[in-house]
Amino acid sequence: MCESRFRTTLRGVGWVMLFVGLALPILIGSVVIGKTKADLPLTLIGLVSVPLLVWGASLGLKIGPCDVPQCMSSTQHSHYVIAIVGLVVLAGAFFLLARGQQMIGGLVLALAQLLGAYSMLKTDTASAITFLILCVSALGYLYVQYRLAHEADRVPDFPPAA
Repeated sequence: MCESRFRTTLRGVGWVMLFVGLALPILIGSVVIGKTKADLPLTLIGLVSVPLLVWGASLGLKIGPCDVPQCMSSTQHSHYVIAIVGLVVLAGAFFLLARGQQMIGGLVLALAQLLGAYSMLKTDTASAITFLILCVSALGYLYVQYRLAHEADRVPDFPPAA
């Protein structure tokens, strides 16, 4: 009976993670991209990290199929708690991006990715690397946008005045 209850719990967690992995990013994306002036590439970078951050935050909150003393150490759990902070920072980044604040929202998004990478550092190297790639992508995109904005300011009028 106990094993049957455990399998039912795992199936319930599986459905919740399926919702988080598929439906939640679509819902957030439809609101942030569809109804506001959010920057598309930065929003998509943030949406990619939603399932990973929610998974880490759920383990940090001790929600899911994993109990802390049996499947992870106290140090690993302490790192997963940082994912909760990363999830809150990511929500702030989505808010800033929805308000049209591209540079600040992108920097906050990069911070959320760094927090996500740190939270996964002791347990899941692939996820930590994914977060680092997303962080570098966001910062690279911001750098290109910054350079393009300043390059447009320096271009002289054509033809130059004699």
